[in-house]
Amino acid sequence: MKEDTKEKILTTAYTLFSLKGFESCSMNDIAKEANVNKASIYYHFPSKEGVYEAVIKGILEGFYQRVFTAVEKEQTAQSKLYAFIYAFGENFKNNQHMAPLMLRELASNGENLSADVKAILARNMTLLQSILDLGKEQGIFKEHPLFVIYLMIVGTMNMYTSTSKLRKNMRAKSEISGLDLSAKEVANEILNLLLVGLGTKETL
Repeated sequence: MKEDTKEKILTTAYTLFSLKGFESCSMNDIAKEANVNKASIYYHFPSKEGVYEAVIKGILEGFYQRVFTAVEKEQTAQSKLYAFIYAFGENFKNNQHMAPLMLRELASNGENLSADVKAILARNMTLLQSILDLGKEQGIFKEHPLFVIYLMIVGTMNMYTSTSKLRKNMRAKSEISGLDLSAKEVANEILNLLLVGLGTKETL
């Protein structure tokens, strides 16, 4: 029963943090929305910061494991890179609250992210680096700044999934292409663009 209450608190806090942001979301808000008293929250977590860290760590750990598993199944650098991109897209698509939550953190320079959370983010970048290194060993990728490539992938997949309502509204009023792509199609587009930039042959 206690674990059920803890999960209810985390699920509720996840939604509220994404909608209101860390600063604007109070323990009272979480207690009211989760239909528990504040004492129940403090039984499981020492502070609002503790709730926030548990929410972020839980989501990001799941994100990382899904991406890692997808990448490990592939053999070539190109297929691993696609798996990395697509898995991130699926993560954001299946966790709609994560995109706005992480965008808030980017806007605040990650001031609410603990060292443990930042370490999980670094693991994602290390995983991407291993893919790029494999491509260089195979003679198909050339050197480019890791963080730039990481932002291109994660930022694009994040923004695309978090703008579904905006894109739907735009489709009704314009003929701009690319507003209704699936996560797989977006991943393919990103992969194709990256392969041109990462390729060993010089391009204009």
